Amino acid sequence: MSKMKWSYLKKIFRREDTLTYTFKFRDILFFFKFVRPLVAYIFIAFVSIIILSSFNSLIPLSGKVLIDFIIFDRDFGVIESTLTSLHLELLISPVQYLLNSVDLLLIVIFVTALLLGTVKTIQNIMILQLQQQITLNVQTALFEQILRFPISYFKKTPVGYVMSRVTGDVQVIQNMFTRNMASILTNTFYFLFSMLIICKLNEKMSYLMLCMIPLYAWINWFFSTRIRGKSYIQREKQGDISKTIQETLSGIEVIKSHVTEEREVRKFADKIKETHRLNIEQGFLSAISNNFMRIINLASTLVIIWLCTKEAMNKNITIGDFSASILYFHYFTGRLNGFFSMILSLQSNMVSFQRLYELFKGVTEFDDHRHSKNLEKPGEIVGKIRFEGISFSYVEEGNVLEDVNFSIEPGEVVALTGASGVGKTTLINLILKFFIPQSGHIYIDDIDIGNLDTKWLRSKIGIVGQDIFIFNDTIENNIKYGNPSATMDEVINAAKKAHIHQEIMTFKEGYDTVIGERGGTLSIGQRQRISIARAFIRNPSLLILDEPTSSLDVETENRIKESLREVMKNRSTLIITHRLTLAEIADRVLFFKDRKVEVKSF
Repeated sequence: MSKMKWSYLKKIFRREDTLTYTFKFRDILFFFKFVRPLVAYIFIAFVSIIILSSFNSLIPLSGKVLIDFIIFDRDFGVIESTLTSLHLELLISPVQYLLNSVDLLLIVIFVTALLLGTVKTIQNIMILQLQQQITLNVQTALFEQILRFPISYFKKTPVGYVMSRVTGDVQVIQNMFTRNMASILTNTFYFLFSMLIICKLNEKMSYLMLCMIPLYAWINWFFSTRIRGKSYIQREKQGDISKTIQETLSGIEVIKSHVTEEREVRKFADKIKETHRLNIEQGFLSAISNNFMRIINLASTLVIIWLCTKEAMNKNITIGDFSASILYFHYFTGRLNGFFSMILSLQSNMVSFQRLYELFKGVTEFDDHRHSKNLEKPGEIVGKIRFEGISFSYVEEGNVLEDVNFSIEPGEVVALTGASGVGKTTLINLILKFFIPQSGHIYIDDIDIGNLDTKWLRSKIGIVGQDIFIFNDTIENNIKYGNPSATMDEVINAAKKAHIHQEIMTFKEGYDTVIGERGGTLSIGQRQRISIARAFIRNPSLLILDEPTSSLDVETENRIKESLREVMKNRSTLIITHRLTLAEIADRVLFFKDRKVEVKSF
């Protein structure tokens, strides 16, 4: 049993070597660009922190004044000489007047407390404003950054994992730059102001207080290095939990149809238990660290009491000095403990900084500000497409496409057919620049697509995808998603061409009907026809149809074939299909087999 306990303790105190790279404190400067626009709020909060810290540092001194100069009626000359040494001669008369009236002194203290309360309220309001604005700035910038990542990133990274970073980690950042930073500054200023006063009151005590700082720093370093590693693992586990929730809810129909609810609950519970274990270990380390600091506080407090008692008994300090010294040391150790405890708790924040920094420094698909000016935007696409020696693989071994060569003339309709997994959709992804081929070149209108602006290129291409995605919005907004400025007449016309208008009108709200999550209130065929209407209204220069009629009955397919003929007029079109009936509307067919492409004309 003792061996088990010892091994458990060793595991808790072990430093985790899990960080993918070392995040340095200077890297936090990267995030200050999100705080810079809020300089007015920061300035007000900063000034309020200085005001509150300076007045709070005078509280123990007020006890000395009350005891020495009011109760024991000590000579005012000591205060006068102190104010003169601080070049505050203007305060001598007002202070002397106050000390001669206890009633007036208490009234001034009460009014000062009210004013300080007002300052504290202003500080809290500024911090609240900072929290919300920082969250807005960071989440918006992060969301934009993530949307610019290449498709390959989303193919290998679970959506739930990304969501945990956009939400949970950003919340930690806002607290870091607001309440945590305010707490650190408050403790720092209080420490500085208090040390100036203590040096005047009791020089020996100031030396002892300074000696405590390295000891606190070492304890903080020892525990923080261990807590940070466990925090990193915990955050990663939380991302895994978010991924599990997202996958489970997305596949809820499969889970219920296979009656596997209990199995999914057990899997989820196992992952939750792991995060709870890490939370306990972090809490254990924090508790031990706080206990060490409390022991040091107790020992040093007893030393200070002994020292000050000896000094008072020897008449080297007054009773007021004794009281003020004890109070200052009590406040000092509390603030010092609070400062280093905050640094300790910030280790989990540093993990969030690292995870967000990793996303912000990730390689994006394109960067408008730095690269787009060097890429071409020819105007309109004529529609000539040429593949020269294209080879592509998703992994290091085993090409999906190998030495593919063919061309498509402007206005030509080409069908891509073949068995599943032979590279038809991959070829489309290469045209859209979702992936870059390992060898060869793709030309559109005799321009290498590597030299074409990515956003411009995609804006000229209309797509009806095999995986139909419908937004949780109205039917009207889903149809005009690719052309938000389209009129209602254009929306209706596109719906009629896609043979979905009549069915839309059967809904109570018509085009204002909210479809629901992923179009759950519509049939697969209805979702596919809305997707086709979306392509019609965009009026693209180049059209790509990926199994556009795979979910339609034969009668509806025949009607849509006529609409497709209309929308394909005078524009190059690529149709991925397994249906020979749909391939009949093409001018040529590209057969995919064994990583090669064979061209056949009708």
